[in-house]
Amino acid sequence: MVKEAKDACQKAIVLDPELPASHNLLGALLEKESRIEEAQQEYLKAVELNPELIEAHMNLGNLYFKINLLPDSAVHYKKVVEINPRYAQAYNNLAVISFYQKKYSLAYEYLKRTEALGFKVHPDFKKEVFRMLKDIKKKQNNLFSKPPGKK
Repeated sequence: MVKEAKDACQKAIVLDPELPASHNLLGALLEKESRIEEAQQEYLKAVELNPELIEAHMNLGNLYFKINLLPDSAVHYKKVVEINPRYAQAYNNLAVISFYQKKYSLAYEYLKRTEALGFKVHPDFKKEVFRMLKDIKKKQNNLFSKPPGKK
């Protein structure tokens, strides 16, 4: 039924090209067909028409994440939490991006926020964030515990 849904979205856009939800849904349908650039354009059009449309920002964040444009992805997840500070999934996604960018302290902060909002963080991911933070702290302690002049 994807074709029918796509046709309905396109008809809705012809009838009212200023309707952001139609662009967002069409983007999701195009993305399902791996038509990434076209999907991106539809999501961007939805955001242009309604900068507060959380679903379009989430879709853009997810799309950019899939194609490894992490900074662009983070921009849209941050916009989501700016619009709705209680949107736990966006914080979780920001934690994952921060982890991939080796910003482990920031990942931890986003994880705390995610859990505070009642969202269940994947336990293996949480363990890995803690492990990386522990490793960094251990390296810092080793660096500062050696006498001057010794390597």
